[in-house]
Amino acid sequence: MILFFNGYRIAVFWTFLLFALSGCSSPSKQQGELLDETLLKEKIGQMLIVGFDGFKVETNSPIARAIQHRQLGGVILFDYDLKKKTYRRNIESPAQLKKLTAELQSLAAEADRYRANTAVSSYPLIIAVDYEGGEVNRLNSRYGFPETYSAQQFAKLPIQQKQQQTQSMAKTLVWL
Repeated sequence: MILFFNGYRIAVFWTFLLFALSGCSSPSKQQGELLDETLLKEKIGQMLIVGFDGFKVETNSPIARAIQHRQLGGVILFDYDLKKKTYRRNIESPAQLKKLTAELQSLAAEADRYRANTAVSSYPLIIAVDYEGGEVNRLNSRYGFPETYSAQQFAKLPIQQKQQQTQSMAKTLVWL
């Protein structure tokens, strides 16, 4: 059915459909209540990425408790410990690092299973690491990771070699 109003055509059916569908985008009362249950501490924590000491995660360590209580959004991994002035922080070898990242993600998944508000979708823990090559390269060849180039060296490579390098780095990160 089409109506005319001040020279404009109005399709009543489409107008009705638009109003009906607009109600679908609003959260239900139950969804709103579930979202309100999410603690402010958890929301603030999602904005934080912190570093920690250790090649593995101890069950009662501060980092494990922070992850279990969803008080942070992610962790950043380092190879160099500034306090101790040694290369013994989080990264020892590819196998060790793969196990560490699995432990960290497992803690985050476990935290979601025990949340009071299980209807809210879970979110993975962000795990960050400097891996751009050159001076700052946490996934270094001395730990058994593939060799990388500095930005200056990378810029001088032929396109095919650039593609191979970036694919190698991507595969390393995916494997972890």
